[in-house]
Amino acid sequence: MNLRRLAAAVLATLLFVGALDAAAGELQLRFLDVGQGDAILITNDDKAVLVDTGPTDAVATLLEALNVTALDLLLISHNHMDHFGGADVLLATLPVRNFLDNGFPAKTKMQETVLKLVDAKKIPYLEAKARDISLGDVVLHILPPLANAVKDDQNDRSLGVVVERGSFKAFLPGDAEVAALGAWLQAGLIPPVTVLKAAHHGSRNGVTPQLISRANPEVVVISCAAGNDYGHPHEAAMRYYRSGKRRIMRTDEMGHVLVRVQPDGRYEVSSSKTLVPIAASAAEVAPGVASPATAPASESAAPAPKAVGAPAGAKGGCCRVCTRGAACGDNCIPRGFSCNKPKGCACDG
Repeated sequence: MNLRRLAAAVLATLLFVGALDAAAGELQLRFLDVGQGDAILITNDDKAVLVDTGPTDAVATLLEALNVTALDLLLISHNHMDHFGGADVLLATLPVRNFLDNGFPAKTKMQETVLKLVDAKKIPYLEAKARDISLGDVVLHILPPLANAVKDDQNDRSLGVVVERGSFKAFLPGDAEVAALGAWLQAGLIPPVTVLKAAHHGSRNGVTPQLISRANPEVVVISCAAGNDYGHPHEAAMRYYRSGKRRIMRTDEMGHVLVRVQPDGRYEVSSSKTLVPIAASAAEVAPGVASPATAPASESAAPAPKAVGAPAGAKGGCCRVCTRGAACGDNCIPRGFSCNKPKGCACDG
């Protein structure tokens, strides 16, 4: 794709560079409860990056509840439905300024739809390579996918992300398994971190003794669905994560997990079953380190999120009326694009 080559040449050092006083703000990492999947929202002042979307359109509703109206980057760690199942709706309904995936397209209708949307909207398609992306005073270190993974193995071709601010680091490895984790370790790309997102939803093949020894996280976040068919998280993995009295946060048990990071790297962790707009929650919590795993008062009182873009007074049981696009599940997509969602509450106008 021409846009991929153009982005690689032009945007390597220009992405997200702006006149921001980021030190006045708070880095926030939200591990969204999207069921059996991953979706991590990273915000710093007025910049927003989403790493993976989870399996369904529900991520759009969650972003609306958080007052996220645009994404500076949509990053897909790898092209499995539990990580990019909501990408089509986000690309169709939100301004997305840059797109990055692992560069190994899956042979699926969803993949076709996502790439068509990126192309049609002229969204810069960044090359999947080692690079640093700045969000004010926050740096996202992108770990490239394993080039020699087994054919069609999306998991071991995951992109990795190390989020760094001050003394704080978080490692987001997608669904990387033993081979990819080993290659990153051998290349010296995985540093000691504060927070580790458990690879592959806490699967036994997403953790090694070498990873735990090197990363040595204080907090492990596991994103999975309650009672999932895969048995995630596996007990073999949990033994590693529990070692060293690490703090474990699970979306299936706690809901959304929020990590707030101050400019010097001090951080606090909380969880909540509900969401409130980012500006409101950021303003009401003071800096700290590792607060108890309970929802802060500002989040626990949040109303349930409403449907994305639901028009006032929608009739006939429709949550959204698509006047310029076509109904697809609970959302609208541009006309001419194939819909890979079951019939939902959106209606053609």
